[in-house]
Amino acid sequence: MVIVVLETLVLSFYNRLFLCLAIVLSMTWQLISDRSTTSRTMKISWLAITFILTTVVYALSVTSYKSIILVLWASGLSFGLSMMMFNKVSNKNKNQATAQAGQKCAKIILGPYNLLAGICSWITYKNLDDDDQAYIKDWSQYTAWFIMVSALPIAILFTPKILGPKLTSLSSALMAIYLLLSLSFEGLFLLCLIVTLFLWMALNTVVSRKPTQTPLQDVKDSSKITNKELTIAAMYLTLTLITMLATDTNVVDFNSFNTESVRVLVSLNIYLDKMLIFTNNFGFFQVVNINFHEGLVYFLYLIKIFLPLLVLSLFANGVQKVSRIKYESLISLIVLFSDLIAFQLFLLIGDENASQLQESISNYLIIEGISLITPIVFAFSRILIL
Repeated sequence: MVIVVLETLVLSFYNRLFLCLAIVLSMTWQLISDRSTTSRTMKISWLAITFILTTVVYALSVTSYKSIILVLWASGLSFGLSMMMFNKVSNKNKNQATAQAGQKCAKIILGPYNLLAGICSWITYKNLDDDDQAYIKDWSQYTAWFIMVSALPIAILFTPKILGPKLTSLSSALMAIYLLLSLSFEGLFLLCLIVTLFLWMALNTVVSRKPTQTPLQDVKDSSKITNKELTIAAMYLTLTLITMLATDTNVVDFNSFNTESVRVLVSLNIYLDKMLIFTNNFGFFQVVNINFHEGLVYFLYLIKIFLPLLVLSLFANGVQKVSRIKYESLISLIVLFSDLIAFQLFLLIGDENASQLQESISNYLIIEGISLITPIVFAFSRILIL
């Protein structure tokens, strides 16, 4: 099954429809491997989110439909989900007065942040060319920057060091930030991804019979590679490639960046023409001068690209905790699978024409980047949830 999933991921670099197939294969494998200890409700929920996530990824990969109304829908759904999850984890901490007080504070602030983020995006794009309502756009931009800067610190400072509440607060904060940088389906994509990750952790918690609310601590396990480690590593790599490829963004080629996505935070009065891009047919970088305004735009866009990866790593750390698998073993398997895919992509590099050569090199660099950055992101995620 590992080989089938990896080969499907290789094909997804050339045809985004294979991303949908990779989702179905990985999530089905995850469910089948634990079918004997999984409740019927969990199975139905897992199959439902598989269908929903596949549909959203298909919409992102194939369709070109864009509407700011989708961001509003995502913000409303995210607000409702955040409130529900905050209430759930608060009820499990009734005996911890300090933890419950901090969690309630995070709920009051971070929950509405998701709603405000969607409203700020709607105001910015709805009144894009209306000079009479410029003050409304200015205030929405100030609000957006306040959410951008304060969301993550609030989630870190006001949440107790317990896995469930910590992941709830961090995911709510990162979702609010991502909504500020969304144009259409992206907000719904991250929302579906977060729901998938919650169910993924719950699925592994049920199997391991270890409560999600246990204090965060390292676990020890044997050095033997288990089927659970293989399924979790394959699932993580599949979701990682989805976050990098489904949104149709090329981190190697800055020409693919849609600067409209940062308009909520940065006023783009002049269309950007100075970029850090591939400027020749051989895929080599050429650095050109970028002023502060343009550098801020690209910095925000990089946040948009890597933020889903951070969310995924946070929950992957949670899955590693509740499933009681070894941390080093999981990282090693993810890096190994990434290198296997990179090796195949390297062999598939063609030289028929310049565009194909650039695309092949871009695909190779993306998967190699994942292999290199995964240990770093995992380590940073462990710091956030501690």
